[in-house]
Amino acid sequence: MSNLETAIELCTKLYKELKHLGVFPALTGGTLYKEGNRKDIDIIIYAKEENTCNLGSDNLAYYLARTGITEIKDFGMVMKAKYNDQYIDLIQPQFEGKYPVEPTLFTTTKPSGPINIGILTCQK
Repeated sequence: MSNLETAIELCTKLYKELKHLGVFPALTGGTLYKEGNRKDIDIIIYAKEENTCNLGSDNLAYYLARTGITEIKDFGMVMKAKYNDQYIDLIQPQFEGKYPVEPTLFTTTKPSGPINIGILTCQK
């Protein structure tokens, strides 16, 4: 399976998993405009509307794992992970940050109750 086929498959799964939270995937990067397979697949995770909830990275990891994403590491505005042995970068423009020396590793347990992010609250 090519990078592009894998990327489309993953974005379809992410859409189904995240749409009820008002958060959506958008494919970007070299997978779209460069020939051949790339070292990774870049996907932006964004909130469709300004007043729609943005997931915090710790809770997002649970929903990502439900699509088959593994080895999730948080680097602030980028999460690095794997999907079917393919490296992926999940870019979250709503978060600030630079790559820390040690990434945050997540367990993928289901969030209990509403997901609180600042003054916004999302229902599961």
